[in-house]
Amino acid sequence: MGGRWGGSLVLQVSFGDALYIYSFEIMILVHVKAKSLLCYWVARDLGIGMAQIARRLNLSLAGVSQSVKRGETIVQQKGYNLIDP
Repeated sequence: MGGRWGGSLVLQVSFGDALYIYSFEIMILVHVKAKSLLCYWVARDLGIGMAQIARRLNLSLAGVSQSVKRGETIVQQKGYNLIDP
């Protein structure tokens, strides 16, 4: 997923036996922003620990922490939110 893309995005996140499905509209999103939003929403809205996110996404703990902070900034600036399908 490189470059810019837009439209509707359905996000499916599974941790253990639980599967969470969210969909949201995004006009223009860059790969780094998508990862940041994913990390932010999984950590903050789903309450999954950053260490578990790091293992699941094959990222460093520091990278996930930075992505969560970046995601929070994006959400505050752009007003993005999750919508239950």
